[in-house]
Amino acid sequence: MLFIDVFIEFFASIYYNLFDKLILYPMMAYVAPKIGVFFMNLGYMPLENRSRRNHVNDPNDDVLVNVVETNADPNVLNIESSHLYPDCSAFFSEVHRVLRIGGHFCWADLRFADQISEVTQQAREAGLTLVHWIDVTENIVAGIHRSAAYYDTLLERAPWIVRLFRYSIRRTYCAPGTVTYHRLVSRRRLYFVFKHSLGLTYAQAPPTNCDAFKFVKCQERFGADMGINGTVYNWQNPMGLALQIQNIYIDGTTLNPLQKGIVSVCNAYNDFIQCLHDNAFTAFECFDPRFLITADASPGQAYSYAFLINMIQYQCGAGFYLASDNWDCMKSYYGGKNGTLIGCLNDFVVNTVNDPTNACNYLQTGMNCFSNSITGSRCPDEMRYYACESFRQFAYPKFGSICVAQTCQVNRFRASEDDF
Repeated sequence: MLFIDVFIEFFASIYYNLFDKLILYPMMAYVAPKIGVFFMNLGYMPLENRSRRNHVNDPNDDVLVNVVETNADPNVLNIESSHLYPDCSAFFSEVHRVLRIGGHFCWADLRFADQISEVTQQAREAGLTLVHWIDVTENIVAGIHRSAAYYDTLLERAPWIVRLFRYSIRRTYCAPGTVTYHRLVSRRRLYFVFKHSLGLTYAQAPPTNCDAFKFVKCQERFGADMGINGTVYNWQNPMGLALQIQNIYIDGTTLNPLQKGIVSVCNAYNDFIQCLHDNAFTAFECFDPRFLITADASPGQAYSYAFLINMIQYQCGAGFYLASDNWDCMKSYYGGKNGTLIGCLNDFVVNTVNDPTNACNYLQTGMNCFSNSITGSRCPDEMRYYACESFRQFAYPKFGSICVAQTCQVNRFRASEDDF
């Protein structure tokens, strides 16, 4: 960036800070009650006597918590804001205060890599239990690649006074070539989505309401849709079921051999979920290990089955198009390494049963085992991420809230040297 750009940026930041603090925010605070509009995240907070039904201030008036009222339990949402809060511990404490049992706190934000453990610890100390999390940095970079060119086009059409601040504006939307983009691509900064509930441990959570009879019938249907015996390959034989599914990934099903194996599995999985749907319970309650134990599964079988279902959920959800678009790689991956992959899964289950205190180390070993099995010219780098994330999702039901440092860090998108 030229010296003139630095000069302009410096004085622009001073000008806009003064304008915001002395003119814009006071004006908005004055106008808001007169026109019945509530402005959020724009530098001022509502008056103390304002109704707090939907918007709640923290004790220091530094954090705004947005409570979405529904007919069920309230959910607290926070998107791309918390990294600006002066005290995240106070923020999490306020979330804990307004959240009720049954509701969830969902938030998405970015942090430097060395801050992730700290922020999850702050949430835990505030009494929030981590239910689910996912690293979406790769997805964010993919979105940037799609949107940045469009924003650049708009910027070039903007008046000259706007284009004077081109570097600062492009940095805001993390356009390629900016420092903010480089931080994401190099994974110095990560983007996460978290879901928390109140501090109930897994053992304290309410029991599942899954209908055992319906579950058995739907499991048999799941197997039949894939052309395998659902009475043999089920929750009592999860590793056998995993092997059958991986064989389908290689050869397809006998029912539809020309269809991609992952399409056949995912169609069967979606039908399985629909079969389990009931107004009295959610399908995923049937994958709760506590329920599976009551359905004549050993604890090891119950967790292995829950692990497998969670992995399938990822492969048929966020990972589906990545696998489908690289199907030649997928077939060679499972075809050449099927036994190795089953061994990775089985070793993880056995090791964590015998030595649960080192579960996170075993998780990292399994993630490496899966991702390192991706080889060959037909397999782009992003497939290593797919393999790694598949294993991480496999382990998530039991260890996801514990092993937060174990993430899949294979860069899906490589930036060229011209970007920096």
